Amino acid sequence: MKKNYTLIIIFCIASIYILNELNCRNLCYWINNSENSIIVNIHNFIKPYIFPFLCLLFIAKELKNIGIVTASLAILKLSYNVFVFLKHEYWQFNNSNHYLSTFDNYEIEFFVYIILSSIIYITTLKYFLNNDN
Repeated sequence: MKKNYTLIIIFCIASIYILNELNCRNLCYWINNSENSIIVNIHNFIKPYIFPFLCLLFIAKELKNIGIVTASLAILKLSYNVFVFLKHEYWQFNNSNHYLSTFDNYEIEFFVYIILSSIIYITTLKYFLNNDN
């Protein structure tokens, strides 16, 4: 059973990595980005993977309490990201004459990221809440 949950999370992490690669947000982009220091750029590169890898680690080590807390915090972070996204979309809707006729890849990327991350965190919660560790 643990193997199935682990494989689901690994698949979602790989999908998030592929999504970032397709959007050219790979390590080369962040290292060659001269807007910030190298430390900030490396942090920006690993930021989407911090909570998913923590969830994977806690399932592998079977640390129930900290795994539930991490997944819950990650879901709160996702909720905040959705709020910020909707706030910006609402602003665009009110201030753009051609909002409905424009196509933005960011929206699709954001929703795919939210879906994959939600699968990771819900899988983590389901693993720890269904198993008596």
